Amino acid sequence: MQSFVFDNPTKVIFGKDAENNIALEINNFGAKRVFIIYGSKSVKESGLLEKVENILKKANIEYFLFGGVRA
Repeated sequence: MQSFVFDNPTKVIFGKDAENNIALEINNFGAKRVFIIYGSKSVKESGLLEKVENILKKANIEYFLFGGVRA
């Protein structure tokens, strides 16, 4: 087995309307596209997914959706 170092820092941002800063955070990271993984349909029913999609579209950030993920 080859030796290696795996570094996986995670930044979690909580708070009211925190999703409004998603494009800024993605741009600060230097990403051009994102993979949105979600579980149940509640994220769609609440309107949050649509809001995030609109923010990403406006910022010209390409995204891919993968729903139905179970815990």
